[in-house]
Amino acid sequence: MTHSPTLSHPQWGWSLDFSAAMESNIDTLPWQRVFQDMKETEDGVPVNQDEKRQVGHFWLRDPATAPTMKQATDIGDTSSEITEWVQDIADGRLMIENAHPITDVIHIGMGGSSLGPEFLVRALATSDGCAIHFLDNVDAHSVVTLLDELRDRMSSTLILVLSKSGSTLETMMLCDEVFRRFRAVGHRPERHAVAITQPHSALAKRATEDMWLKTFPIWEWVGGRFSFSSAVGLVTAGLAGVDIHSLLLGAKEMDQWTRRESPLENPAARLAALWYTQRQGPVTRDLVVMPYADRLKLLSNVLQQLLMESLGKGTTRMGAQSEQGLAVYGNKGSSDQHALVQQLIDGQDRALVLLVQLYTDGTTGQSNELSLGDTLQHFLLGTRRALINRNRPVLTWTLPQLDAAGVGATLALFERAVGFYASLVDINAYHQPGVEAGKRAAKTYATVQQKILELLRLKPQTLHSLYEHLDADLIEIQFILSRLSRTHRVHSDGDLANPRYTRTP
Repeated sequence: MTHSPTLSHPQWGWSLDFSAAMESNIDTLPWQRVFQDMKETEDGVPVNQDEKRQVGHFWLRDPATAPTMKQATDIGDTSSEITEWVQDIADGRLMIENAHPITDVIHIGMGGSSLGPEFLVRALATSDGCAIHFLDNVDAHSVVTLLDELRDRMSSTLILVLSKSGSTLETMMLCDEVFRRFRAVGHRPERHAVAITQPHSALAKRATEDMWLKTFPIWEWVGGRFSFSSAVGLVTAGLAGVDIHSLLLGAKEMDQWTRRESPLENPAARLAALWYTQRQGPVTRDLVVMPYADRLKLLSNVLQQLLMESLGKGTTRMGAQSEQGLAVYGNKGSSDQHALVQQLIDGQDRALVLLVQLYTDGTTGQSNELSLGDTLQHFLLGTRRALINRNRPVLTWTLPQLDAAGVGATLALFERAVGFYASLVDINAYHQPGVEAGKRAAKTYATVQQKILELLRLKPQTLHSLYEHLDADLIEIQFILSRLSRTHRVHSDGDLANPRYTRTP
């Protein structure tokens, strides 16, 4: 069967070029099963068997496709509510604390509740929007630095708190710390706060009881890494001045394009097939993402989370052992000319490279001048040619311009490709047991630390005497003691061979 080297959207001009991608045997893959899996997902079958829930991020950009009228109504009503609320802020009709217009937003969230929104803001924010500041790690330095920067603008700063479960440890600790620092300088943080969470969660209850400004829902059928078209992405993007209607429209158009059941005419199916075939046999290739636009720098990070969290699994859907995954890394062009490209061209042949280009960059020039945009494209073409000359596989994703529709389409393309690839290797793309295991383990160390402090309150202890009372590794206990000592909550007697620890008064 003939493979067209480039697939282009007839209306929007988005295109994916496979001419240097070493495609093979695409039409021999089990597409009937793959497309049926996707249809069942979109029809509302609870395909996430571990959590017994539906997966419906597709419905967010086209509520008419939702399996129930209630879901469709909830989606439509929430989208309209977000649009109106954001517009009220932009027009100055909605103010906070003593009638201050909103100038800044602190966005508090983890993983998909932060990375997707930050990508949208970095790519699409306009000068008409609020300044958005992201807190996505329990790093005290970041919190102090940000709040010092905002000290004179706290009265006009909105606090967004995002947690699907409503109990994400890092998110709630950051929320409490930000609230504490607002109160310390005389502000009422509850009158600045907006929650984005599952209905009836602990966070939703807190927001209601403490009379926060607003609560928007995340539904159980929206996974964090698939949530850019939910309130998670739309609220923050809208506050930054992004055209969220166009963002949803672009994603909807891509969803329609990638529903085609001819794999050679479906860009997401061909992308998944390429990932699959490039990971079979003696060479197992990773995906390297190189957008040639500063505003798209976070694309590699977003795709890293989307692909690695979705596809890095240890069992099939039926529970058989099967280690799967697709490593993703990258930076941006043309910086990569001086960094990753050396290994991609001359090093081990273990990469499938995805180049991303824009045809327009918002600038214009005289017809005979060599512009910055021209030069950037020439570097992309130079990288592509060098890879081709070394028989290294390379794809090129092209957006005519960087706009909300194109960004929405890009994210929707990879969301669909992830689902197709998961079906090809028979794994569940929509759960994350490894992530949950890490979260559970992290919580046990808070208990270990508390027990250390309790034991030291009774009497001085050595490392080994503490070890006898604790369910933790010796080195882990030593790490915790060292931090407690460095932060002056525990005192060491200075004996390097066998120090004794006491509680600091």
